[in-house]
Amino acid sequence: MNSNRRLLDGEAQSAKQICSNLPENNVKPKNGLKSLSPRQMEIAKLVAEGWSDKEVGRRLNLTDGTVGWHLKIIFSRLRIHSRTMLAGKYRLDFEKELNAPPPHEREGGQTGKKG
Repeated sequence: MNSNRRLLDGEAQSAKQICSNLPENNVKPKNGLKSLSPRQMEIAKLVAEGWSDKEVGRRLNLTDGTVGWHLKIIFSRLRIHSRTMLAGKYRLDFEKELNAPPPHEREGGQTGKKG
């Protein structure tokens, strides 16, 4: 029986009980790498590796502005506010969620940057 029907039938409930039954309160927010689209994952990976917006754009055939726009969404979804935080979150979440080190840290992996 839903909360509204119970209220109409005279059953008293506290606001806390009613709110706890709302679907949006029972859904855990996504704020890990799995919340990102494949394109956002590509961008997050490159930024976490230290590439600039311009370099990311060149590699993915995007404008600097498009990369920046994607980064705003990535930062929002991951609840972070800097590229440094993105690098840390990428590394930690990749290991936690996918049970493996990021691709650029695997044996034989390369970042693509010239050292």
